[in-house]
Amino acid sequence: MNIALSHGQTLSNDWYWFNRFSLYYQSSTENAISTSPRFAQTLDGFTLLDMMSSISYNNWTGTLWVKNIANEEGSTGVFKEEYMGTSPAQNYFGNGSKQFISLPRTVGFTLSYEF
Repeated sequence: MNIALSHGQTLSNDWYWFNRFSLYYQSSTENAISTSPRFAQTLDGFTLLDMMSSISYNNWTGTLWVKNIANEEGSTGVFKEEYMGTSPAQNYFGNGSKQFISLPRTVGFTLSYEF
């Protein structure tokens, strides 16, 4: 489920202020459509909150944004030990990260110019 609220407002002298708040919710899911213990695992549900605030003047826009405000660790998939161990002899050549997780809290500022 995805929900977003947006609000824009014209300020004095051609300034424009825009805000957006969004919420993403994913319920618990199964890692695979399988009953095999090599793949089957229930993944917990999670919620991600994002926000952004922009101010524009003429052709310039500055935006402050925050993704995953609560720093929620949402997992969307897992390579289980039963499927893939941690050594090359077990067909694993990675760095030990065998879980697909949501982006951690990230804060940024974007400045753009339209021409």
